Amino acid sequence: MLIQYKYIQMHMMMCVQQIWEEGTILIVQSRIADYIKRNGLKKRYVAEQAGIKIDRFSLIINNHVRLRADELEKICIALGVSVSEFIEDITDSDGGGSSGTE
Repeated sequence: MLIQYKYIQMHMMMCVQQIWEEGTILIVQSRIADYIKRNGLKKRYVAEQAGIKIDRFSLIINNHVRLRADELEKICIALGVSVSEFIEDITDSDGGGSSGTE
């Protein structure tokens, strides 16, 4: 079971690395902001749950700084969602971005 978890975690990190290399991380950050807004969550609450300082979190959500892989993982854990919630369609289409799947 632990080996399977490690494989999934390694695969997720490879997908995240691809996003950073393609320069599409701003799409991920925008998706996180949209998710928070859609679900009526407070940014401060999510930041606290993720263990990220609110000032840094605000800069991430507003696309003023680049989200790090470890922060993405922490945010997903705090939101109770998989990383794929935010990277879906990005890694499948050579960085083509979202196709308006809402």
